[in-house]
Amino acid sequence: MKVKVRLNLHGIVSVESTTLLEEEETEVPIVEEPAKEITKMETDEVPAEAAESAACSDVNMADAKCAAEASAENGVSESADKPVQMDTELKVEAPKKKVKRTNIPVVELVYGGIPSSDLQMAVEKEFEMALQDRVMEETKDKRNAVEAYVYDMRNKLDDKYQEFVTESEKDVLIAKLQDVEDWLYEDGEDET
Repeated sequence: MKVKVRLNLHGIVSVESTTLLEEEETEVPIVEEPAKEITKMETDEVPAEAAESAACSDVNMADAKCAAEASAENGVSESADKPVQMDTELKVEAPKKKVKRTNIPVVELVYGGIPSSDLQMAVEKEFEMALQDRVMEETKDKRNAVEAYVYDMRNKLDDKYQEFVTESEKDVLIAKLQDVEDWLYEDGEDET
């Protein structure tokens, strides 16, 4: 059996697939082929003779031993010079193996895990809460921008725009800015 397992980013192991592998051997017929003649090449004998002569020329070796070995080897080499011929040769091929693959369905049963339907509902709820958080942050930023505008305009009416505004217009603008500031701290808290 061949089992593929996956380890995800969170360290959870899951079985990806399972396959059953079965090997089947097929029979191969025996084939008869005519035999080939075996001949001995002349180059095969030269190194053997050279090795014998070199060994027998050694001073430590007895002449009788070298002569006995040389005659024994010459007897072997004479019989090896004759070609051997067989009528037929049997050729047996190795049996071929065929692999059969079968996919096995695997069902995981995880204890303590959340069912996929509940997990999907939790993910949707998380997206809704993230949207609410983003709306609250945007609202807070806009409220801060209005408050910054109120304080900035008050300062500018006293400093920068003093030459261009009459006292009555200035009092009206300051009153409107005060109304906006009061609204921000009372009813504006719940506005989106």
